Amino acid sequence: DRSIREILRSKRLIGITTDLLTHSPEPLSINALAEKYFISRSSIVVDLKKIEAWVTSFSLKMIKNHTGTYIEGSDFNIRMALKDIITYSVLNNYQMTDSRIDRFSRVQLIKEFGKTNVANCMNLISIIEEELHCSISEPYYTNLFSHLLVTIRRSDSKHFSNDTCDDFIRA
Repeated sequence: DRSIREILRSKRLIGITTDLLTHSPEPLSINALAEKYFISRSSIVVDLKKIEAWVTSFSLKMIKNHTGTYIEGSDFNIRMALKDIITYSVLNNYQMTDSRIDRFSRVQLIKEFGKTNVANCMNLISIIEEELHCSISEPYYTNLFSHLLVTIRRSDSKHFSNDTCDDFIRA
């Protein structure tokens, strides 16, 4: 479906989707989203329809009511959707260098997740590789890196369920 593919090609759609997934289950108002992205309320409504179609592919549901709009679903499915955004919009769209995350991608990740979180994920993966006496290759590195960033984001936002560790291990 065209609208589903469009999500990963638009910085604004990625931003709105990331906001909704990160803040889930707290609702975000259309006015707040319109102000943040400098577009009209009607444009936000059109974007939300595209996002709604995309999140259903992760067994998630978009809820719209008088308190705002939010994504409903398991923490695991929310993290899988966020991982998909990271993997396809930031990491896989740019040529990887020997460091596995090129300078441009690193700048984008730092902008979205913070310098400390990105550095901590890279350091953690280095420690894991040292303990295993091997190098984690693509796509496993990207997958692990994405899951770590999403887990940090969700835990920082206090939207971390008790089952998150079990879900993380399964992913």
